[in-house]
Amino acid sequence: MQTDPGYLAVLRERYRYAEWSEAAAANSVVQRMESFRGTELPGWTLRRGTRTTPFGGVTLVRGIWSASAAGDQGDDRALDVELLVCTNSAAARELLLSMLGDMQGPAATRLSAGSIGDVAFHLGGDSAIMFARANVVVRVRNAGRLVLSVAKEAAAMDALVMRGAPGK
Repeated sequence: MQTDPGYLAVLRERYRYAEWSEAAAANSVVQRMESFRGTELPGWTLRRGTRTTPFGGVTLVRGIWSASAAGDQGDDRALDVELLVCTNSAAARELLLSMLGDMQGPAATRLSAGSIGDVAFHLGGDSAIMFARANVVVRVRNAGRLVLSVAKEAAAMDALVMRGAPGK
């Protein structure tokens, strides 16, 4: 993912990148992510999962999830979850910064340290959360008609990354 160097400078200032670019990663071990199994998000059903290497050796594991509880509104409640595995934590932070620049709408706000990931950002109402944990970048966002908080699901993905990779 290439971002214009001038725009990167703007992003570094907007998101105060110097404060978190070198932050110690809680776990610097390179995680392997093969695929989602469908059990990672209780109350959600994995509808489609993919694994690709779209650019620069970064592995993308992506899943589209829908609400699975009886009586739920099905596709009205859907999530798009992406795990991007980088070569190291520095590369993950650079990728997170670029992804923040690709978001449409209002600028994301940094979450308090220790709440999720090594560094995390969210959009109002937690409708989308992106974070870096070690060498992995995670993006959880709404993909259905109803906009809901994804905080619980982002925390579940953080726990998944910390304990090991899906598909192992």
